[in-house]
Amino acid sequence: MTLDRKTIEELATGGVILGAGGGGSKEMGLKAGLASFEYGEPRMIQVDKLEDSDMVVTISGVGSPASKGAYIENSYYNKIIEILTEELGQKPAALIPSEMGGSSSFGPFIASAINGIPVLDAACNGRAHPLGTMGSMGLNETKGYKTIQVAMGGDPAADHMIEMTAKGSVPDTASLVLATAIRAGGLVVVARNPVPVKYVKEKAAVGCYTHSLEVGKAHMAGKTAMEKIKNVADALGGKILCQGEINSYMLETRNGLDVGGFIVNDGKEYSIKFWNEYMAIDCEGERLFTFPDYMMTFELEKGEPITTANITEGISVAVVTAPRTSLILGGGMFEASGYKAVEDAIGIPMLPYVQDLVNK
Repeated sequence: MTLDRKTIEELATGGVILGAGGGGSKEMGLKAGLASFEYGEPRMIQVDKLEDSDMVVTISGVGSPASKGAYIENSYYNKIIEILTEELGQKPAALIPSEMGGSSSFGPFIASAINGIPVLDAACNGRAHPLGTMGSMGLNETKGYKTIQVAMGGDPAADHMIEMTAKGSVPDTASLVLATAIRAGGLVVVARNPVPVKYVKEKAAVGCYTHSLEVGKAHMAGKTAMEKIKNVADALGGKILCQGEINSYMLETRNGLDVGGFIVNDGKEYSIKFWNEYMAIDCEGERLFTFPDYMMTFELEKGEPITTANITEGISVAVVTAPRTSLILGGGMFEASGYKAVEDAIGIPMLPYVQDLVNK
């Protein structure tokens, strides 16, 4: 895949759409993607270009997209790679993001350009998710695996900059990273979970940048707002579930993540819950869609995707849905512990609706 300004815009568009409510904004993604060209030439390669024993490292952001105190400098991406390389004793052969998202898709780009490390056409997950453990390719429930996570974030001018290195199990270190994000003002960038390419082939969402590019192109090809939205639904094998105004909107930040919901009335009342990403849609007491099914809002005026961090009371939206089989899911989506965490966080049942997906 050739990376240029046009490709960056298509990837940012596809990324925010596949973010399914989370994953950061398209504007942040464009900024990071284009900024990478100031440091060098980020490049993307396919997984078959590497040896099975080559080491791959995840670069991601952790925290609340709606946090007003979030602060990241481009230099942080380079610093976390330097520290992780020193800890590993070797330079990573390739970098991947934790998820697809408007900005999270571009997590590896600046580090790639500065260090000359290619970005792999893969991610821990081909959609966005609320927990770091969900973006760990199944390592969260892999006994004996010990990870390294290097996090950095916060504004030094406000005396909030934090740099942290943690070693241990994925769940323990992930909780430390999230706590660091909260203390840093809401967001940190992280280099984590070094694994060999062989593991990436088995457990990652291989080909998700290509998928993001296809979805982004489909949306941008639309000449009207509704055509843009319909193009996305078609590209994902989904549908426009409902259209209407946002009512009863609620959002609060709990433990560094955005929790909330709203109602869309389109003849029927659709209740939509989110935890950074959209988690569930219920209608008249029936569960229609459950994360990791695809659920996403598009504002009706211009047909642009709108994340949960930017939803407001009274705006008119279309809700696009698609089955989870339309997405490229990573190993973290097959772990029961993640869905139990969602249940505990937002108080709705999840596990009964994903029994066909989780590891028994």
